[in-house]
Amino acid sequence: MRTRYLFAESLGVFGGSLAFTGLGLLLGLEGTTWTLALLAALPYLTLPLDLLAGLLLDRLDRRTLLLAGVWLRAGILGLFALLPKEPLFLLPLAFLFQAVLALDLPAWHALLVRLAQGRLEREGGRLQAAQLLGDGLGDLLAPPLLLLAKPLPFALGGLFLAGEGLLLRDLPAYPPPRAAKGEGFTLRALLAGLAFLLGDGRLLPLTLYALALSFLSGLALALLPLLALAQGTPPALYGLYPLGLSLGGFLGSLAAGRVGPCLGIWGGHGLRVLGLALLLLPFPFGPLGAFLVGGGGALSGVHLRAYRQRLAPEALLGRVQAGAVALLSSGSLLGTLLAGGLGTLGPRVPLLTALLGLLLLLPFFTNFLIRVYAWLVLLQREGLVNAFLQAFGLGPLGLYPSFLAVLLASLYTFLPFFVLPVYASVERIDWQLLEAAYDLGARPFRAFLHAVLPQTYPGLFAGSVLVFIPAMGTFVVADLLGAGRVVLIGNLIQQQFGVTRDWAFGAALSVFLMAFVLLSLYLYARLQGERGLEDLV
Repeated sequence: MRTRYLFAESLGVFGGSLAFTGLGLLLGLEGTTWTLALLAALPYLTLPLDLLAGLLLDRLDRRTLLLAGVWLRAGILGLFALLPKEPLFLLPLAFLFQAVLALDLPAWHALLVRLAQGRLEREGGRLQAAQLLGDGLGDLLAPPLLLLAKPLPFALGGLFLAGEGLLLRDLPAYPPPRAAKGEGFTLRALLAGLAFLLGDGRLLPLTLYALALSFLSGLALALLPLLALAQGTPPALYGLYPLGLSLGGFLGSLAAGRVGPCLGIWGGHGLRVLGLALLLLPFPFGPLGAFLVGGGGALSGVHLRAYRQRLAPEALLGRVQAGAVALLSSGSLLGTLLAGGLGTLGPRVPLLTALLGLLLLLPFFTNFLIRVYAWLVLLQREGLVNAFLQAFGLGPLGLYPSFLAVLLASLYTFLPFFVLPVYASVERIDWQLLEAAYDLGARPFRAFLHAVLPQTYPGLFAGSVLVFIPAMGTFVVADLLGAGRVVLIGNLIQQQFGVTRDWAFGAALSVFLMAFVLLSLYLYARLQGERGLEDLV
């Protein structure tokens, strides 16, 4: 890809970043969580328009649509500068800006297939790096410009977007293939990109993984301005947080073309987890955490996008990229809206929830056997745990094989099945009952026992059942980490059928185990107020 095009895109993103970072700080100074959450959710409210943009990109010249979107956004930022700086005026314009922006990313991703000439990771990383460079500079300069004069970041943003439009005039035309033109503007054609993403067995696991990450990222970062200000960050230095996101994304994008897909995706995941943890610390650790979150997201995002670009048919290229944007936007939308509610409890609560959710959901995205073998690598005599202990003169310990190893691996494997139902129950707690208990003179512990804990019984029992059922039948964990020293009921049944060939005893144990499972389901149904098991299914 020509450097001129990269510079033009960086210039346009810089203009948009000036406007939206300034708008975020403007609303953050007002101190209203719901207004901030709504602003953060605006890019994700354009989901139907994302799908429409993908269909247009497969029907019309992609260069023309890209340029039209650039000039329209420049005009919208001009209106930002002229209108009063009130949410009533600014939020509808911000939504309109994001609606037009729905053309930008799918258009570039579709154009990249031709411009990159097969080097999708390298050129995709360069394009993303150019976008993030402009984004980071805008994040850094927007706060002082806003404090100098409120219309200034919006007026300059419009001028830089106009500059992008002038530099992209010689972008080569990219008409859609004839196969795409003959489908018509039907609902089926509109949703064809999403259908491909969710129907392709190679893309579906990675799509679901990216969807979960987008939800948790939206939850964690929606209240970033409020979080930064609560940590004592001076308003003029707030730009260091989004700057860290952009700078980390810039370096992660450049590095993406130099690492393999596996390292890029999972290495990026690890960086994101570490970054979210650092965001909980006060300034200046917060910007460092933002840097790692941005780097991890860019590192994994480039590889996931390149994978989609290679697998998507030419006639569906625009809709597949737009469908991916729309799908991930829906996850981020749910995350930001949830952050608006949780933020009333404190700006750190959404971030803590996202970090916990990320750690709890991690086991679902890894093969079960791989997770068990990972514990073997960690706990064996030459493993990472003993290596760490030996560095302090405390090892080595006999952690493998042992009952402790089986217990730790089982806890890691089955804990999400317990936490998620409990979390769903806690979200529905009526806190007015707790207030009533306090009003009646109850101490905190007694108020918890009588007003809060009973409301979580359905989640506690459901989580217990969901853990009990698979835990009773598992035998792989004990086989690999117990090495024959730890025998669970699943191992006993497996031995009867596979080793001793005592099928009668094995069948009896299986019936006994099944009876326990059915009894648990029956008790759960009764607890939920159902009449029988048939209502549970």
